[in-house]
Amino acid sequence: GATLADGSEYRGDYQISEADLTEFHRERLHVMTQAAPDLLAFETIPSLLEVRVINQLLSTEYTQIPAWISCSAADATSIADGAPVSTVLDGITADCIVAFGFNCIAPELATPLLIFVGIPPAVAVASQANQVVANSISSLQVQWRRGNVDLRMGLVLLLGLADQTCKWR
Repeated sequence: GATLADGSEYRGDYQISEADLTEFHRERLHVMTQAAPDLLAFETIPSLLEVRVINQLLSTEYTQIPAWISCSAADATSIADGAPVSTVLDGITADCIVAFGFNCIAPELATPLLIFVGIPPAVAVASQANQVVANSISSLQVQWRRGNVDLRMGLVLLLGLADQTCKWR
């Protein structure tokens, strides 16, 4: 989690040594693995150093539980600390890491990042479209509960009849 609460959890500039970062994750892994989870999730990882630390621990000490790593991203080719995505991917070698991805990213980065890591373009574009639809549905639900949904106007907009709206009144 974001234990420093100084924004470094988004940038990856923790101002601590690799040994301290390793100990931080080792302590948490020890506690988490005592519960015998089915999967470990390391999410919103902003730095190459942190990915390497996690990979090392999963390669040597915590090798039995499947895990995934997701990173935050600065742009379509680099994670939040500026490290190239290709370098990050090259550094993921632990056998128990079953997936890699991105989270807490700008929506416009989703498709390019997915394509960059080798997801077929049609799937990457569909993933982005699913996110847009999910966000739209969530927004609709909120507005519906508030009584702010005008179904007739929504239909007009959906069908592209906006120039006809004055005839409806």
